[in-house]
Amino acid sequence: MTSGKRGTTRTPPHLVWPGMGVAEPAARGFGSAADLYEARRPSYPDDAVAWLVTGLQLGRSSRVVDLGAGTGKLTRQLVTTTPQVVAVEPLAAMCEQFGQVLDVPVLRGIAEALPIRAGCVDAVLVAQAFHWFDPDRALTEIHRVLRPGGGLGLIWNMRDERQDWVASFGEIRRRYGDIRYDSGRWRDALAASPLLQPLVEQRFSHQQALDSEGVVESMASRSVIAALDADENRTVREEVRQLLASHPETMNRDVLVVPYRTHVYWTTKVTVGL
Repeated sequence: MTSGKRGTTRTPPHLVWPGMGVAEPAARGFGSAADLYEARRPSYPDDAVAWLVTGLQLGRSSRVVDLGAGTGKLTRQLVTTTPQVVAVEPLAAMCEQFGQVLDVPVLRGIAEALPIRAGCVDAVLVAQAFHWFDPDRALTEIHRVLRPGGGLGLIWNMRDERQDWVASFGEIRRRYGDIRYDSGRWRDALAASPLLQPLVEQRFSHQQALDSEGVVESMASRSVIAALDADENRTVREEVRQLLASHPETMNRDVLVVPYRTHVYWTTKVTVGL
């Protein structure tokens, strides 16, 4: 694999920025809210990460790519058991945040044109990002870089909207655009692909404790919200503040526990021609 250094990023010569193929809402939103993403997005449940590592048979000698690594939320949980991790992330602001907290190589690149040699990694893991990819092109690239028998792991934290206040929070978010994960297009592409085995999946419970302003900022870290103009962004933040101040499940509370269901999947490479 290629490598990098802490606090620096490397753009392979065959990639050009801007115009690297990143979905435009993601590029505009996450590019301007990387600090909020790092501060206010949750980690992943340890048992969910362990389930992925076990399913993909990863160990200390395994070569792993954290694709669409963002600020390294998943990466920092992987390095304790699979230290040979390289992150790939298209957005400079995310790479800068990543370099401030992790001593792990991070490369500028996209899922549809990975800056990784063919057949040299044991697993590609994607946290909270696969729904942004062009799935057919990304799966072709992932298949290319995986060794025979290598695998793909996917993980998403999804708000558990069985709590009324969390459902109301979600309603505010959906006014500004659909949640791409919910469309299921990413799953359809995986099911139709001849390059990978059928998905194995599991669900885990998770939670994050935040104060009320932390919940407001977690909304602001969503790409579609971060991409709004300043006036609209302030309007959304104030609407969340009003929800938290008035809802019986959240009013007058110093700490709010945000519940999540973590959706986790893994699959392995089909060796074409065998």
